[in-house]
Amino acid sequence: MAHFYALDGATAGYDVDGKLAPDSVWRMRILTRQRRVIGLWGGQQLAVRSNNPNIVPNDGFGESQTRADGLRLLNLLGQSPGTAMIEARLGASAPWCTLQAVIVDVDITPNGVKDDRGLSIPWTITASEVPISGSVPLAAGAGLAAVVRIPVPGTNGLAVELGPRGWTPKGGSTSTIFIQDITGKRHLRLDYGYNVKTKTVDYHWNQKGTANTFKIRLVKLPTQQGSI
Repeated sequence: MAHFYALDGATAGYDVDGKLAPDSVWRMRILTRQRRVIGLWGGQQLAVRSNNPNIVPNDGFGESQTRADGLRLLNLLGQSPGTAMIEARLGASAPWCTLQAVIVDVDITPNGVKDDRGLSIPWTITASEVPISGSVPLAAGAGLAAVVRIPVPGTNGLAVELGPRGWTPKGGSTSTIFIQDITGKRHLRLDYGYNVKTKTVDYHWNQKGTANTFKIRLVKLPTQQGSI
């Protein structure tokens, strides 16, 4: 039976009723400008939507993939105070399961939500907003970890990622770490890989456009690269 559930048995901010499954969650709380994860089990064929996008926007919910066993991880954004119903349905049929998402500025309930926003009022909501800190559930596997954006504080939208945004490397690439904005137009790449000729692991920062994009003074070898 498809149902929403809290990962790793978490209780803070989640209300379990156990109607659809022993761990099924019927309601969760999210702070404004915070993203929180909810699991959807057995819903690989279901379309998920918020019935109140002004409260919880239909922004794709940060979902990257659905596992073969039907586990889906949805990252809901609390855009403004209020209540939205997150509905999982097949076509035009009635919802198979629903989740009530309550968005609040402050949560003073006994099992209150941890405030990990790291931001000050007034808040401005952006499509690329992500928490300053976060974690990837073990159940998600390495696939989810590979698409996580880790914000770089004080950089106006830059984040560390393990894959490029907005472009595809031609003929393969040794770039392994990307510091980039949500469009990928501003990026700094770390090339890291084994050199078959020298039998060493080489690394260097690919700094094309670095001076203009990141306001970083270009440096000469050998401080820019090296081998292990």
